[in-house]
Amino acid sequence: MAQSNLQIGYFVIKALQCWLFLSYGFSQFKVADSRISGMTSPLEIDKSHPMSWDQIIDLDDSFRLLWTITDKDAMFEVQVRTHGYVGFGFSVNGRQEGTDIVIGWVDKGQTFFQDRHVSRTVNSTEPQVDASQDYVLLKGYENTTHTIIRFRRKLDTCDSVYDIPITNNTMRLMFLYDENDPPNGLVSPGSLPNIRNAWRQSRSVVLTERPIPTQSLENTRKLEFRNSGVELPYDDETLIWCKFFKLDKMKRKNHIVKYEPIFDSSWSVQYLQYITLYECHGSGPELEALAHEPGQQCHNIRNSQLSQTCNTYIASWSRGNSEFIYPPEVGYPLETNNMRFVMMETHYNNLNIDFEQFKINHMFDSSGLMLHITEKLRTHDAGLMSIGIEPNWHHIIPPSQKRVVSQGHCIEQCTGSLFPTEGINIFATMSRTHQIGVEVKLRQIRETRELAPIIADSNIDPNYQAFRRLTQVTRSLPSDRLIAECVYDTSSRQAITLGGPSMKEESCMVFALYYPKQKKLTSCHSSPSLSTVLHSLGIEYLNA
Repeated sequence: MAQSNLQIGYFVIKALQCWLFLSYGFSQFKVADSRISGMTSPLEIDKSHPMSWDQIIDLDDSFRLLWTITDKDAMFEVQVRTHGYVGFGFSVNGRQEGTDIVIGWVDKGQTFFQDRHVSRTVNSTEPQVDASQDYVLLKGYENTTHTIIRFRRKLDTCDSVYDIPITNNTMRLMFLYDENDPPNGLVSPGSLPNIRNAWRQSRSVVLTERPIPTQSLENTRKLEFRNSGVELPYDDETLIWCKFFKLDKMKRKNHIVKYEPIFDSSWSVQYLQYITLYECHGSGPELEALAHEPGQQCHNIRNSQLSQTCNTYIASWSRGNSEFIYPPEVGYPLETNNMRFVMMETHYNNLNIDFEQFKINHMFDSSGLMLHITEKLRTHDAGLMSIGIEPNWHHIIPPSQKRVVSQGHCIEQCTGSLFPTEGINIFATMSRTHQIGVEVKLRQIRETRELAPIIADSNIDPNYQAFRRLTQVTRSLPSDRLIAECVYDTSSRQAITLGGPSMKEESCMVFALYYPKQKKLTSCHSSPSLSTVLHSLGIEYLNA
């Protein structure tokens, strides 16, 4: 009985903490008066309550999202090209069921705004009004073209029934809009016009990532590396294409300060999975000849000596990502005294091919990467390394399991011999799994003590695997052990999944950007031994 009373007391205290927390938060903000302004520009924003936003993205051509994250709060503004209702919120998996969302509109100068949710059980995609209103309206108005609504909420609203906490995990952003307002301010079920068509495709974003520092890129020049009309695969197989380039002679060392993808067309971009650029050390007639060719499938390269010649990462892009800008104090070094050739590896794959569209659209691709380089050197030379499991069939993932954990180890002996005495400083990471990955963590163990994870995301999206700038630079010392830990959900699969480079296979890898760059530090992978693999399959020995 005493234990039961203690448990009841604990939950009462937690409830009071949440109530006090929210009450305090609500008292700090006053809802701004809503109004319609007579503006004539395409999008002129009311500046009577200016804000400095950490991040701005366009979720589509008509919906702009701005936000700022503090220790306990998130403030948002949506700018939507419509005079109807708009909605913005979050989903655990990108599906509409269970979405935590706010709906707002402006009608005759009055702003209507509600905290809502989409039921997980009722067969309807219309958001219903929450009993607990945990979003606070700060401003709402229309101009001649747009509806603008600003609001805030706690990162954790304490509404565990209908609200989704904002965390360091990948968040699925949900949004909708329509050209009509609900009639007479109605909020009852069925009052949102055209709700099925109002929903748009979800977007994955890490909301809590620190903003990109403001920096000038005026004194930079661009280097383009593009494929030459690669024929796209006419099935759901993965095509891995390698193309070589020869760099023009540079007078001095340069730094890469930014890189971004170059998309050939809106059609072919659906096939792009990864683009990675490698340094090729040395020179010779073979590299010279390859630099004049349109490219070839990478398995020819990986089975040759060139796999050791061209294995130092320069830059890597993944689907769902855009540009990457280095911190102001760091740049990736390019020196043609030591490196005249680079290799670009492109992974093409489309698991949802529209074959009819494939027949009538362009079936060749010339996408690639653009580097922004400068002769104005920064303080630190960056390096890029990968930690994880060697992508081959030794990596076996069993089927029909909700949670399967795989680990790739960069062991103490490797970091002890490859890291400098003062260690390396990791400032950004990118995870890489294929279709069934759900969680990724980069663990760090020093002697007998496990430190805080360098990165941890328990809600990854295989179609959004971007470099994430760490909140604080993390130092890793010689003889530390780094572990890339991946969790898979194989409940939808009836057969084992093997490791490998194609999208039907799986991967467990974390890329880490660090400084100072180490020439021999490119990849640190582990792989189960053959005897371990055979034992897991119930095979104790093989006949000669």
